[in-house]
Amino acid sequence: MVVNHVGLCVTDLARSQRFYEEALGFTVDRELKVSDAMAAPLLAIDPPVNLTAVYLRQGPFLLELLHFDRPGNPAPLPHPFNAPGLTHLSFSVTDLDETVARIPAAGGTVVRHLPGAAIVHDPDDRIIELLPMSYHHRVTGSAPARPGSSDQPPNPPNPEPALEPHPTRREETARLPGQGRSRRA
Repeated sequence: MVVNHVGLCVTDLARSQRFYEEALGFTVDRELKVSDAMAAPLLAIDPPVNLTAVYLRQGPFLLELLHFDRPGNPAPLPHPFNAPGLTHLSFSVTDLDETVARIPAAGGTVVRHLPGAAIVHDPDDRIIELLPMSYHHRVTGSAPARPGSSDQPPNPPNPEPALEPHPTRREETARLPGQGRSRRA
């Protein structure tokens, strides 16, 4: 299985596209105008749907901005971290302070900026977590950048704590009834 994209419904397509391009360095991959004949039954939205999808790329990641140009769309609702459902997008960036500084000019809001992490909102108040690239290197096991490169601060003021393995992801040995050999669970 592979992830195709993450879809994000926005109230103003041009404003959101500008934010993700200018603040976070996304580039337009493609734009798709979806016919009502296809969108209405698939998405369970009464016509007119008037859906435009803009796919923004950042490396291998695709963010799909969905805009429904029609009357009667639901108003955006606050979505705190502890509400069920998708809570936030998280990105590692090469220069946390410089990225956070671009957020307001691009139409977003800086909510919290701490050493080693920031929480910002996009123009529709969706939560975005920004972390240093060193976090990405640690969780993916990829090689960190050379010391002194722009990919990693030389002396992070507050390094993130080491992540512990998730308890449901550790390897266990299980024996099936009637079998002498073990297998991985």
